[in-house]
Amino acid sequence: MSTITQAENLLAHNDPWRALAEYDKVHQYWPLYQGSDYFNQYKSQLAALKSAPNVIVYFKANASDQDIQSFITKVRSMSGVKEVKYISKQDALKIYRDRNKNNPNLVKIVTADILPASIEVHTESDTATSTILNLARQQSFVESAAGGRSF
Repeated sequence: MSTITQAENLLAHNDPWRALAEYDKVHQYWPLYQGSDYFNQYKSQLAALKSAPNVIVYFKANASDQDIQSFITKVRSMSGVKEVKYISKQDALKIYRDRNKNNPNLVKIVTADILPASIEVHTESDTATSTILNLARQQSFVESAAGGRSF
């Protein structure tokens, strides 16, 4: 079975990480496959994987600005961190409203004070992702931290 066929099978079975590895083996042949549905689906999934944060840390409602800013500074200084984006409660509300704009009842009942401030972290390696997750989970002002594979 060709590498492209293997990658297409992996995409069909919702395994974009392994499909990515297969497509990377033959990246020099991509121009030959640009018209295929699987290639276009792959490109779409690849774009989503690249743009998604590797770690999201949600802060408790009573977290002080000083604690949050200190944590952000620490994370930014860590090896393997590409980007750290702070999302305030107001920013979270804007995002929530945008995602739920077709459901006015949901938009009406949610206010910024019930949404957590958070950070989104983009990393270069799974090691950096794990290190940030471990650090976040040790902080008393962190509500939760979640993460996935680095890309």
